[in-house]
Amino acid sequence: MKNMDVIKSMRVFREVVRQGSMTGAAHALNLVPSAVSRHVQELEARYGRQLLLRTTRSMSLTEAGRRFADECDAILARIEALDRETANRNDEITGQLRVTTPVVLGRHYLAPLFGRFLRRHPGLKLSWLLVDRYVNLVEEGFDLSVRVGSLTDSSLRSRRLGEMRVRVVANPTYLENQDGPKHPKGLREHVCISKSSTRSPRRWAFQGPEGVFHVTIQPALEANDGQTVCDLARAGTGIARLPDFLADEHLASGELVALLEDFEIKPQPIALVYPHDRFITPALSAFIEHLAAHFPDRGNPDRKR
Repeated sequence: MKNMDVIKSMRVFREVVRQGSMTGAAHALNLVPSAVSRHVQELEARYGRQLLLRTTRSMSLTEAGRRFADECDAILARIEALDRETANRNDEITGQLRVTTPVVLGRHYLAPLFGRFLRRHPGLKLSWLLVDRYVNLVEEGFDLSVRVGSLTDSSLRSRRLGEMRVRVVANPTYLENQDGPKHPKGLREHVCISKSSTRSPRRWAFQGPEGVFHVTIQPALEANDGQTVCDLARAGTGIARLPDFLADEHLASGELVALLEDFEIKPQPIALVYPHDRFITPALSAFIEHLAAHFPDRGNPDRKR
Protein backbone atom coordinates (compact mmCIF):
# COMPACT_ATOMS: atom_id res chain seq x y z
CA MET A 1 0.00 0.00 0.00
CA LYS A 2 1.46 3.37 -1.04
CA ASN A 3 1.86 6.12 1.55
CA MET A 4 -0.84 8.29 -0.06
CA ASP A 5 -3.16 5.27 -0.07
CA VAL A 6 -2.52 4.89 3.65
CA ILE A 7 -3.59 8.48 4.24
CA LYS A 8 -6.75 7.97 2.19
CA SER A 9 -7.51 4.77 4.11
CA MET A 10 -6.98 6.63 7.40
CA ARG A 11 -9.50 9.23 6.30
CA VAL A 12 -11.98 6.50 5.43
CA PHE A 13 -11.38 4.78 8.78
CA ARG A 14 -11.88 8.08 10.62
CA GLU A 15 -15.24 8.53 8.88
CA VAL A 16 -16.28 4.97 9.81
CA VAL A 17 -15.59 5.80 13.46
CA ARG A 18 -17.47 9.11 13.19
CA GLN A 19 -20.51 7.58 11.50
CA GLY A 20 -20.53 4.38 13.57
CA SER A 21 -20.97 2.21 10.50
CA MET A 22 -19.41 1.48 7.13
CA THR A 23 -22.68 2.26 5.39
CA GLY A 24 -22.80 5.70 7.00
CA ALA A 25 -19.18 6.36 6.06
CA ALA A 26 -19.83 5.25 2.48
CA HIS A 27 -22.75 7.69 2.23
CA ALA A 28 -20.73 10.56 3.72
CA LEU A 29 -17.75 9.95 1.43
CA ASN A 30 -19.72 9.09 -1.72
CA LEU A 31 -18.17 5.62 -1.85
CA VAL A 32 -19.73 2.20 -2.21
CA PRO A 33 -19.71 0.19 1.07
CA SER A 34 -17.37 -2.42 -0.43
CA ALA A 35 -14.73 0.28 -1.02
CA VAL A 36 -14.98 1.42 2.60
CA SER A 37 -14.62 -2.17 3.78
CA ARG A 38 -11.57 -2.64 1.55
CA HIS A 39 -9.82 0.39 3.03
CA VAL A 40 -10.35 -0.92 6.56
CA GLN A 41 -9.15 -4.41 5.60
CA GLU A 42 -6.00 -2.98 4.01
CA LEU A 43 -5.20 -1.04 7.17
CA GLU A 44 -5.71 -4.16 9.29
CA ALA A 45 -3.45 -6.16 6.96
CA ARG A 46 -0.76 -3.47 6.92
CA TYR A 47 -0.57 -3.12 10.70
CA GLY A 48 -1.41 -6.70 11.64
CA ARG A 49 -4.17 -5.70 14.02
CA GLN A 50 -7.94 -6.13 13.99
CA LEU A 51 -9.38 -2.61 14.22
CA LEU A 52 -13.11 -3.35 14.12
CA LEU A 53 -15.38 -6.04 15.50
CA ARG A 54 -18.13 -6.64 12.95
CA THR A 55 -21.39 -8.51 13.13
CA THR A 56 -24.35 -8.41 10.77
CA ARG A 57 -26.03 -5.90 13.08
CA SER A 58 -23.32 -3.87 14.78
CA MET A 59 -19.77 -2.63 14.66
CA SER A 60 -17.38 -1.63 17.44
CA LEU A 61 -13.73 -0.71 17.85
CA THR A 62 -11.23 -3.14 19.28
CA GLU A 63 -8.74 -1.79 21.82
CA ALA A 64 -6.17 -1.62 19.02
CA GLY A 65 -8.80 0.14 16.90
CA ARG A 66 -9.36 2.80 19.57
CA ARG A 67 -5.63 3.51 19.79
CA PHE A 68 -5.35 3.58 16.01
CA ALA A 69 -8.32 5.96 15.73
CA ASP A 70 -6.57 8.39 18.12
CA GLU A 71 -3.36 8.16 16.10
CA CYS A 72 -5.32 8.72 12.86
CA ASP A 73 -6.91 11.85 14.28
CA ALA A 74 -3.52 13.25 15.29
CA ILE A 75 -1.84 12.39 11.98
CA LEU A 76 -4.67 13.69 9.80
CA ALA A 77 -5.02 16.86 11.87
CA ARG A 78 -1.34 17.59 11.27
CA ILE A 79 -1.61 16.88 7.54
CA GLU A 80 -4.66 19.12 7.24
CA ALA A 81 -2.90 21.86 9.21
CA LEU A 82 0.06 21.65 6.81
CA ASP A 83 -2.35 21.83 3.87
CA ARG A 84 -3.96 24.97 5.30
CA GLU A 85 -0.56 26.51 6.03
CA THR A 86 0.57 25.83 2.47
CA ALA A 87 -2.66 27.23 1.05
CA ASN A 88 -2.24 30.40 3.11
CA ARG A 89 1.18 30.93 1.55
CA ASN A 90 -0.15 30.55 -1.99
CA ASP A 91 -0.87 33.50 -4.24
CA GLU A 92 -4.15 35.34 -3.81
CA ILE A 93 -7.20 33.35 -4.89
CA THR A 94 -8.47 34.69 -8.21
CA GLY A 95 -10.74 33.65 -11.04
CA GLN A 96 -14.50 33.17 -11.16
CA LEU A 97 -16.96 30.77 -9.56
CA ARG A 98 -20.50 30.10 -10.77
CA VAL A 99 -22.80 29.11 -7.92
CA THR A 100 -26.51 28.33 -7.67
CA THR A 101 -28.65 28.14 -4.51
CA PRO A 102 -32.32 28.14 -3.45
CA VAL A 103 -33.70 31.68 -3.25
CA VAL A 104 -34.71 32.09 0.39
CA LEU A 105 -31.86 30.02 1.82
CA GLY A 106 -29.48 32.15 -0.21
CA ARG A 107 -30.96 35.42 0.98
CA HIS A 108 -31.15 34.47 4.64
CA TYR A 109 -27.96 32.52 5.27
CA LEU A 110 -25.63 32.46 2.31
CA ALA A 111 -25.44 36.11 1.27
CA PRO A 112 -23.45 37.16 4.38
CA LEU A 113 -21.09 34.20 3.96
CA PHE A 114 -20.55 34.95 0.28
CA GLY A 115 -19.84 38.59 1.10
CA ARG A 116 -17.34 37.68 3.79
CA PHE A 117 -15.48 35.36 1.43
CA LEU A 118 -15.30 37.99 -1.31
CA ARG A 119 -13.95 40.60 1.12
CA ARG A 120 -11.22 38.14 2.08
CA HIS A 121 -10.42 37.38 -1.59
CA PRO A 122 -11.06 40.57 -3.61
CA GLY A 123 -9.48 39.05 -6.72
CA LEU A 124 -12.29 36.49 -7.02
CA LYS A 125 -15.48 37.05 -9.01
CA LEU A 126 -18.69 35.24 -8.06
CA SER A 127 -21.64 34.65 -10.39
CA TRP A 128 -24.65 33.64 -8.26
CA LEU A 129 -27.96 32.26 -9.54
CA LEU A 130 -30.75 32.12 -6.96
CA VAL A 131 -33.46 29.84 -8.27
CA ASP A 132 -35.86 27.24 -6.88
CA ARG A 133 -35.43 24.61 -9.55
CA TYR A 134 -33.11 21.71 -10.28
CA VAL A 135 -29.96 22.96 -12.00
CA ASN A 136 -27.82 20.56 -14.04
CA LEU A 137 -24.38 21.75 -12.97
CA VAL A 138 -22.49 20.15 -15.85
CA GLU A 139 -24.84 21.14 -18.66
CA GLU A 140 -25.38 24.67 -17.34
CA GLY A 141 -21.73 25.26 -16.41
CA PHE A 142 -21.92 25.75 -12.64
CA ASP A 143 -19.11 24.98 -10.21
CA LEU A 144 -21.19 24.51 -7.08
CA SER A 145 -24.76 24.24 -5.82
CA VAL A 146 -26.45 24.23 -2.43
CA ARG A 147 -29.29 21.71 -2.31
CA VAL A 148 -31.92 20.77 0.23
CA GLY A 149 -33.24 17.22 0.50
CA SER A 150 -32.00 13.77 -0.43
CA LEU A 151 -29.29 13.66 -3.09
CA THR A 152 -29.92 11.25 -5.93
CA ASP A 153 -27.34 12.28 -8.56
CA SER A 154 -24.36 9.93 -8.13
CA SER A 155 -22.30 11.99 -10.60
CA LEU A 156 -21.89 14.73 -7.98
CA ARG A 157 -19.69 15.03 -4.93
CA SER A 158 -21.33 16.38 -1.79
CA ARG A 159 -20.43 18.06 1.50
CA ARG A 160 -22.95 18.36 4.33
CA LEU A 161 -23.77 21.86 5.56
CA GLY A 162 -26.61 21.28 7.99
CA GLU A 163 -30.28 20.40 8.00
CA MET A 164 -33.67 22.04 7.62
CA ARG A 165 -36.95 21.36 9.39
CA VAL A 166 -40.27 22.07 7.72
CA ARG A 167 -42.99 23.61 9.92
CA VAL A 168 -46.74 23.92 9.33
CA VAL A 169 -47.75 27.34 10.66
CA ALA A 170 -50.50 29.94 10.80
CA ASN A 171 -51.09 33.36 12.31
CA PRO A 172 -53.24 33.22 15.49
CA THR A 173 -55.78 35.57 13.88
CA TYR A 174 -56.50 32.91 11.25
CA LEU A 175 -57.35 30.45 14.03
CA GLU A 176 -59.60 32.81 16.02
CA ASN A 177 -62.84 31.48 14.54
CA GLN A 178 -61.80 27.89 13.88
CA ASP A 179 -59.65 25.21 15.40
CA GLY A 180 -56.43 24.23 13.73
CA PRO A 181 -56.27 20.77 12.11
CA LYS A 182 -55.57 17.87 14.50
CA HIS A 183 -54.42 15.60 11.68
CA PRO A 184 -52.82 16.49 8.32
CA LYS A 185 -55.95 15.27 6.52
CA GLY A 186 -57.77 18.17 8.17
CA LEU A 187 -55.80 20.59 6.01
CA ARG A 188 -58.35 19.91 3.26
CA GLU A 189 -60.88 21.91 5.28
CA HIS A 190 -58.59 24.95 5.63
CA VAL A 191 -57.23 27.77 3.53
CA CYS A 192 -53.72 26.69 2.54
CA ILE A 193 -50.89 28.69 0.99
CA SER A 194 -48.41 26.74 -1.10
CA LYS A 195 -45.03 27.43 -2.67
CA SER A 196 -45.54 26.68 -6.35
CA SER A 197 -41.85 26.29 -7.23
CA THR A 198 -41.40 23.06 -5.25
CA ARG A 199 -41.56 19.69 -6.98
CA SER A 200 -44.94 18.80 -5.45
CA PRO A 201 -46.58 22.04 -4.27
CA ARG A 202 -49.95 20.40 -3.58
CA ARG A 203 -48.62 17.21 -2.02
CA TRP A 204 -47.37 17.80 1.52
CA ALA A 205 -45.36 15.10 3.28
CA PHE A 206 -45.82 14.13 6.93
CA GLN A 207 -44.42 11.54 9.35
CA GLY A 208 -46.84 9.29 11.24
CA PRO A 209 -46.63 6.06 13.26
CA GLU A 210 -46.75 4.09 10.01
CA GLY A 211 -44.04 6.18 8.35
CA VAL A 212 -44.11 8.94 5.77
CA PHE A 213 -47.43 9.74 4.10
CA HIS A 214 -48.71 12.54 1.87
CA VAL A 215 -51.79 14.74 1.94
CA THR A 216 -53.03 16.42 -1.24
CA ILE A 217 -54.22 19.96 -0.61
CA GLN A 218 -56.07 22.45 -2.80
CA PRO A 219 -54.29 25.72 -2.00
CA ALA A 220 -56.30 28.90 -2.12
CA LEU A 221 -53.12 30.74 -3.09
CA GLU A 222 -49.82 29.67 -4.62
CA ALA A 223 -46.66 31.78 -4.84
CA ASN A 224 -43.28 30.90 -6.27
CA ASP A 225 -41.32 32.69 -3.53
CA GLY A 226 -40.91 31.31 0.00
CA GLN A 227 -40.68 34.75 1.62
CA THR A 228 -44.01 35.71 0.04
CA VAL A 229 -45.62 32.52 1.39
CA CYS A 230 -44.26 33.42 4.85
CA ASP A 231 -45.58 36.98 4.61
CA LEU A 232 -49.03 35.72 3.60
CA ALA A 233 -49.12 33.34 6.57
CA ARG A 234 -48.06 36.16 8.92
CA ALA A 235 -50.89 38.28 7.54
CA GLY A 236 -53.43 35.62 8.57
CA THR A 237 -54.28 34.49 5.03
CA GLY A 238 -54.12 30.79 5.87
CA ILE A 239 -51.92 27.82 6.75
CA ALA A 240 -48.48 27.49 5.18
CA ARG A 241 -45.57 25.08 5.25
CA LEU A 242 -42.28 26.91 5.85
CA PRO A 243 -38.63 26.02 6.36
CA ASP A 244 -37.41 26.66 9.88
CA PHE A 245 -35.06 29.46 8.83
CA LEU A 246 -38.15 31.42 7.71
CA ALA A 247 -40.54 30.35 10.47
CA ASP A 248 -38.48 30.28 13.68
CA GLU A 249 -38.20 34.03 14.23
CA HIS A 250 -41.96 34.50 13.85
CA LEU A 251 -42.76 31.47 15.99
CA ALA A 252 -40.60 32.92 18.76
CA SER A 253 -42.40 36.28 18.56
CA GLY A 254 -45.86 34.66 18.54
CA GLU A 255 -46.70 36.06 15.12
CA LEU A 256 -46.97 32.47 13.92
CA VAL A 257 -47.96 29.30 15.77
CA ALA A 258 -46.88 25.77 14.87
CA LEU A 259 -49.49 23.21 13.85
CA LEU A 260 -49.38 19.41 13.45
CA GLU A 261 -46.10 19.14 15.38
CA ASP A 262 -46.76 15.44 16.06
CA PHE A 263 -46.57 14.84 12.31
CA GLU A 264 -43.45 16.81 11.40
CA ILE A 265 -41.32 15.19 8.73
CA LYS A 266 -37.72 14.44 9.72
CA PRO A 267 -35.23 17.23 8.96
CA GLN A 268 -33.92 17.42 5.42
CA PRO A 269 -30.18 17.64 4.74
CA ILE A 270 -28.60 20.76 3.29
CA ALA A 271 -25.51 20.00 1.23
CA LEU A 272 -22.97 21.48 -1.15
CA VAL A 273 -22.73 19.55 -4.42
CA TYR A 274 -20.21 19.87 -7.23
CA PRO A 275 -19.29 17.84 -10.33
CA HIS A 276 -17.37 14.67 -9.51
CA ASP A 277 -14.96 14.82 -12.45
CA ARG A 278 -14.20 18.54 -12.35
CA PHE A 279 -10.77 19.72 -11.18
CA ILE A 280 -11.10 21.36 -7.78
CA THR A 281 -9.43 24.72 -8.15
CA PRO A 282 -7.92 26.52 -5.13
CA ALA A 283 -10.79 29.02 -5.33
CA LEU A 284 -13.48 26.31 -5.28
CA SER A 285 -11.72 24.38 -2.52
CA ALA A 286 -11.39 27.49 -0.34
CA PHE A 287 -15.03 28.45 -0.99
CA ILE A 288 -16.29 24.99 -0.01
CA GLU A 289 -14.25 25.01 3.20
CA HIS A 290 -15.49 28.51 4.04
CA LEU A 291 -19.16 27.57 3.67
CA ALA A 292 -18.75 24.27 5.52
CA ALA A 293 -17.04 26.01 8.44
CA HIS A 294 -19.42 28.93 8.83
CA PHE A 295 -22.87 27.79 7.71
CA PRO A 296 -25.16 28.06 10.78
CA ASP A 297 -26.21 24.49 11.56
CA ARG A 298 -29.13 24.89 13.96
CA GLY A 299 -28.61 21.33 15.19
CA ASN A 300 -25.14 22.30 16.42
CA PRO A 301 -25.09 25.43 18.63
CA ASP A 302 -21.27 25.46 18.69
CA ARG A 303 -21.01 25.80 14.92
CA LYS A 304 -19.24 28.99 13.77
CA ARG A 305 -21.35 31.76 12.33
